[in-house]
Amino acid sequence: MNIEKFTLKSQEVLQQAQDLAHIANNQTIENGHLLKSLFIKDTEVIPYLLRKLKIDQRVLENALDRILLTYPKVEGGQVLLSASTNNTLLNEENESKQFGDEYVSVELIFYAIL
Repeated sequence: MNIEKFTLKSQEVLQQAQDLAHIANNQTIENGHLLKSLFIKDTEVIPYLLRKLKIDQRVLENALDRILLTYPKVEGGQVLLSASTNNTLLNEENESKQFGDEYVSVELIFYAIL
């Protein structure tokens, strides 16, 4: 994964996901952390997409919060990307090329998670 290929907002989402995992004492950054960080950092695009898909964001966030609580907790140590999150991020870079985008945007993170 090349962080230079991510937009500033996407980089903020990645940092927020890492912070969420760290605060919750999760050893790995999971796709759930990425999705939660999208809700925190992006207040325009993702809510718009969810409305278009007729998905109630509050219901989705409540379910996501319950999922985040199930992630294993570990005291100390470094927070790393899980294999599934790493695959998601690699897929995002490939998708950005297919869409003709030079950078990975928050929309592509959302798309890759889905």
